Amino acid sequence: GGGGSIGLPEGGRGGAGSAPVTDAAAMDAAVVDARSGVDAAVVDARSGVDAAVNAPANKPPVVTVAALPPADVFADIPVALVGNVSDDGMPANPGLVTLQWSKTSGPGEVTFSSTTAAATSAKFSAPGSYVLRLTGNDGAAKAFAEITATVAPASARPVSWLPFNENQGTATADSVPNNPTATVVNNAVWTPGKSGSAILCSGQAKTVIIPHSVATDLSRGDLTISLWLRSSTPGVIDRYPMILTKDGTSERFEMLLQTIADNPTALLFKYKIASGSSEETGAPFPIDGQWHHIAARRRGAVISLSIDGALKSSFSLTFTPGVNIAPLWVCGFAESWGQFFGAVDDLRIYGRALEDTEIALLHSGMP
Repeated sequence: GGGGSIGLPEGGRGGAGSAPVTDAAAMDAAVVDARSGVDAAVVDARSGVDAAVNAPANKPPVVTVAALPPADVFADIPVALVGNVSDDGMPANPGLVTLQWSKTSGPGEVTFSSTTAAATSAKFSAPGSYVLRLTGNDGAAKAFAEITATVAPASARPVSWLPFNENQGTATADSVPNNPTATVVNNAVWTPGKSGSAILCSGQAKTVIIPHSVATDLSRGDLTISLWLRSSTPGVIDRYPMILTKDGTSERFEMLLQTIADNPTALLFKYKIASGSSEETGAPFPIDGQWHHIAARRRGAVISLSIDGALKSSFSLTFTPGVNIAPLWVCGFAESWGQFFGAVDDLRIYGRALEDTEIALLHSGMP
């Protein structure tokens, strides 16, 4: 019995016996933590591998450049360039796409207003054919797009050019430097044009007044008037709808539609002199609500009319038009007749008689 009493007290036994149990629990916890850590490491490693395997490959930028109208580029006169670059955002470093405009080929020098902006302008030192390039670089891959610019001599530019692209307000600028600004009157409104905006003619006495200048002197010798016209006149609304008029004291220039009874609508290019005599050339014109290109030309005594790039009529004047310093009116007339219903866009006056091929280019070259 006594021997049975020999030993550690219960508390001591308990204390002595609890140490291994506690260590074991801690060991188990450590094992669990270690396993969790390993599991976590394995999961992280797998995630890293999966991310590396499934990461998309870097793609080069996508570069586009808007084509240039072939009839609107002249030497020594800046022309707008519009490029666009998109990218997938990779690689993350540097994470930015840089742009660079350059000349690939051409007979002269090209000066860019900015070589690193998507939208810029270029000026060509000499006429001829040029290839321009816009390059996009994301730091790891490059891509480019090219356009061809057919550059005409500066002398081929219009002497007056009203694109009517303001789309608001009561003034419309001549894009040829130093020419006077035209005035939009009689509550005329703007409308979508052949390119950009246009002037809508809704039967007003007149809608645009272009001050007389050397550029708009239509009594000069050779000249060409180019414009885009959309007529929406159904049937006979006015017998002589005026499109362009210079109503001088004794001399008059007119471009008008003549709608008479059941006859086809004719587009007329007409001069009138002080004696009261008038001579004209004309051709049928479609009243279909679509845009059509018009070119009225005078070469010596011969006046001619082209519609949609094709020569339609001509006539040899028997008189020489006199001086006419009146303003040039667009749409309508000062009196209670001559009102035109439709729209006019991109009015140009050239100080020379364009060739048929140049007129065809004007028709096909405007976007």
